[in-house]
Amino acid sequence: MQWCWNIGIVATPTPLLQFKQICESAYIDPFNAPADPASYPFDCSSGCRKCVYEQIEGLYRCRGGPVLSYGCPSPSPP
Repeated sequence: MQWCWNIGIVATPTPLLQFKQICESAYIDPFNAPADPASYPFDCSSGCRKCVYEQIEGLYRCRGGPVLSYGCPSPSPP
């Protein structure tokens, strides 16, 4: 499972290109935990959100975006 806020990106007062690239290539997958986590194929079939790098309360951070999708997005989730 990959969480946007747990991929090594720290909040900064100015945007950093390397953080933006790392953040926006990750997904929260699954967003809705499946009944049997051991059988989950990490393909967004239980929903996923693409991570977004944006300014929140004066700091640039990585977090889950607003769009929930199902099935493998492009690029594939980590």
